[in-house]
Amino acid sequence: MDLCAVPAGVPPEGQSPNFVNPHTLMAEEIGILQASLPAESLVPTAVDENGWIYYPNLTRSAQLSFTDFPLEEGIVWAKKLVKHSAASFATPLTYSGYKDVPVSYLLCTGDRTIPAGIQQKGIDMVERETGRVVDVTRIDSDHVAPLSHPEAVVEWMLKLAKAG
Repeated sequence: MDLCAVPAGVPPEGQSPNFVNPHTLMAEEIGILQASLPAESLVPTAVDENGWIYYPNLTRSAQLSFTDFPLEEGIVWAKKLVKHSAASFATPLTYSGYKDVPVSYLLCTGDRTIPAGIQQKGIDMVERETGRVVDVTRIDSDHVAPLSHPEAVVEWMLKLAKAG
């Protein structure tokens, strides 16, 4: 079975995704100049006293992550976002599973949270590190494709299951 990825930052082994500030830090790590990502594209995040990342501005989170929904519906979904461990985003990757199995990636071209260019840089890095071509499928979707385009995601996963 392939390793399947839906919009995700893919760090090289020994580096961290560092999504506390998703664009600026990740962008530096995979070779995109920090200045190429405007501040208005950053999803507001904060870390609470227990080390959990949360989203203090749900409207802005909805405007950037749930762009295939009307704003009001995006805000409803943004309210359902769970906390993430800040440590998991700051800790360097110690095992690169993408080196051991074929990789398939669903690149969401309308993603404003992890723009297509950043997704592509991660794909390029995996190809360099492994010497294998990543099987990339592109769909016109926002960051939450399993929610906004479930049929396309299921179709993609079934295609991979049949091929695997």
